[in-house]
Amino acid sequence: MRKDDVTDNERAENFWQAKYEDLCETTKNDQIEMMSLQKENDELRARVKELGSRVPAWPKNYRPSRPRKFA
Repeated sequence: MRKDDVTDNERAENFWQAKYEDLCETTKNDQIEMMSLQKENDELRARVKELGSRVPAWPKNYRPSRPRKFA
């Protein structure tokens, strides 16, 4: 057996270590994306709240009326 040969146990340990590092990186990227989406969501929520609570501004001399049926 050569000195640089890797046993099955070491190979399995290296496999799981690589898998763990990959998942950590994926999780980190997902967290960064989630933070940016939450910030964008908060900005949109504030904008919708502001636009939804203001009084509508009608054009000058505009009088909305319901259409008359069977007139």
